[in-house]
Amino acid sequence: MWYGGRLVIAGMSVFYVVVFPLTLFICSPREKIWNPFYEGGSCGDQIALLIAASSFNAISDLIVLLLPVHSIWHLQISQKKKVVLALSFATGLL
Repeated sequence: MWYGGRLVIAGMSVFYVVVFPLTLFICSPREKIWNPFYEGGSCGDQIALLIAASSFNAISDLIVLLLPVHSIWHLQISQKKKVVLALSFATGLL
């Protein structure tokens, strides 16, 4: 779990260090980001960037949700308590 957590943190950090400037400078001039009727300037593919970012967010959320499951199943408690504990972590889906 320790290595998995560090790996997820590192992966998310790298992703957001790359995506943040792309999001910030996808349009030139930047006013075109929020004002599509602005005359002149150009924008990159905003839809592709949004799909990539949202897909990464969904996958990373799922990974963070599943990280403690391996540790839970190795606890020396009853199977019923393991399931209840796993379900309590699953409330993060809400």
